[in-house]
Amino acid sequence: FDNIIEHNFEGEYLEVAGWGHFNMGTESMFGSQTLLTVSVPVQSNVFCTEKYRGLTEIFSTQMCAGGEPGKDSCSGDSGGPLMKPFSITTSTRYFLIGIVSVGPKKCGANPIPGIYTSVRKYITWILDNIYE
Repeated sequence: FDNIIEHNFEGEYLEVAGWGHFNMGTESMFGSQTLLTVSVPVQSNVFCTEKYRGLTEIFSTQMCAGGEPGKDSCSGDSGGPLMKPFSITTSTRYFLIGIVSVGPKKCGANPIPGIYTSVRKYITWILDNIYE
């Protein structure tokens, strides 16, 4: 568990899930009727800051993932999970690494990663509050 908290996952693929829009970059976007998932690469915040230059600031409490055409979280996915699957004995467990926050207007159409809240930056607060 401690290794997951300290690990930055840069360059690794994580899974994002949601019921958000999936018809990227068009006027008519529809939310999904089924839960969709996609694997997206974690990018450095330096890379992400360059991609979002002049649009928004990337904070140390955030992380970036994505940037591959056609693979992205989208409108309606906000608040959803960015997860790392781990095989434990005979089953797979998913660890929450990030929370979908914001992304480019035309999701998946640009080589611009999405911005996620980094769970590890809040893990102490989370653990303090779930055990009360």
